[in-house]
Amino acid sequence: YYGHWAHDSIERCDALCLLNGMTESTRDLNMKLPRGEMFRLMDNVMKYQAKSKNIYDDLRQSHPQYDPILHLTAAGVLTGYENGDVKADTAITRQEAVILFARMFQVEEDERAVYRFEDAGDIGNWAKPLVGGMVSAGFIHGYNGLFRPQEFITLGEVTQILDNMLANLYN
Repeated sequence: YYGHWAHDSIERCDALCLLNGMTESTRDLNMKLPRGEMFRLMDNVMKYQAKSKNIYDDLRQSHPQYDPILHLTAAGVLTGYENGDVKADTAITRQEAVILFARMFQVEEDERAVYRFEDAGDIGNWAKPLVGGMVSAGFIHGYNGLFRPQEFITLGEVTQILDNMLANLYN
């Protein structure tokens, strides 16, 4: 990770064992993070114990992130898509990842804050209140005035957001 802009964040996350269960191929800081890996990382952070029943049409018990998905569902962090899928093997967008973090840490909504981004119109209406809350809380900052909500998030970006959130909790 040395030399990567997210080097310090991933090192801190790794030291806290938040990346446990990830393989070398999923630890590429520039890789589009699969949803299931995001769910595993979040479950590693919160150590949820309660598990919901499987409500997802596309989730099989043999899936490597079966338990983390059901933990996040029981906690109310993860709801899946309207069609009943969770799409654990597909990449997760920046706005999806950010609202999951916001739900996980119970961030207050603040839709007005999204308008600091030039591409605020590209943020889904369903995501604006919590994305704005993450901005207001200082957890996300964007890139050169942009949030890029529809782009897939990378592991480096996820560890940076998580590092920002954890630093705030412990300061």
